[in-house]
Amino acid sequence: MCLQCRPEYTYNYNTYSCLEICGDGKRFSLGCDDGNNNNDDGCSSDCKIENQYTCFGGSPNSPDFCTKYIPPSIVINIRGVTHLYGQIIINVMTNYLPFNLTDISKPCDSKCNRILFL
Repeated sequence: MCLQCRPEYTYNYNTYSCLEICGDGKRFSLGCDDGNNNNDDGCSSDCKIENQYTCFGGSPNSPDFCTKYIPPSIVINIRGVTHLYGQIIINVMTNYLPFNLTDISKPCDSKCNRILFL
């Protein structure tokens, strides 16, 4: 039975054990710890890596850095071609949308289509 914890741990009275502090930016055994208890930033409020994110760099001396997962290769599938008033419109689907483009109007899921003019 543990009676006193090191400073980077907190005492849990239910289990009589020392638990790592989530959100302090020090990772020993947790999935991630980015130094806060915010959700939707890659590392959740209970220090678990969130879907579509990867976290790295965390240690007892530094917080994790989390970023959106980027697939090892980007797949582009042509879904159709349309001629409209002298313009050719190509409808494509990809398995990856860069993070900075996801703020266009509303969140997008796997069935979402966007028209991007480059």
